[in-house]
Amino acid sequence: MIEKFTFESGAALAAVEGEVVASVIVTDGLTGLGEIPMGLICAPVTFVHPKEAPKDVVHSMYFDGQVQSLGCHDLDGRRLTVGVIQPRPEPYDFGTAHEEECIRVRSGELTINGTQACAADDPVVVPRGQQIIIACPNGSATYICYYH
Repeated sequence: MIEKFTFESGAALAAVEGEVVASVIVTDGLTGLGEIPMGLICAPVTFVHPKEAPKDVVHSMYFDGQVQSLGCHDLDGRRLTVGVIQPRPEPYDFGTAHEEECIRVRSGELTINGTQACAADDPVVVPRGQQIIIACPNGSATYICYYH
């Protein structure tokens, strides 16, 4: 079982018992994020041998690096992102959802369009065409978002 997911030199590395077993090259270095608990990554995303890494993984940064994400597709072809949101006093305005977004908090707490969410909660669904406002006032949070 993969025990950790580490970002090093622009590559995401998955390790089992300290040995790197998979990697995904990202388009921009994720310096400063360091190790991410495997709880952030959820099925059905699978890791592959470094030589067979998916080509569609994209690193994005928003709000001067306060929000960072990796976007890819799962085994069923659904688009998803996993990310980290840093705390700040004012909420983040992500604009209008171009498609339905199903956001599940994996660690920490977020308020998504007025709905408080933590890892124990069901995902928050943001319908297509609705504004996306996310508050993160109490510490870093991680999430996974599926697009429908």
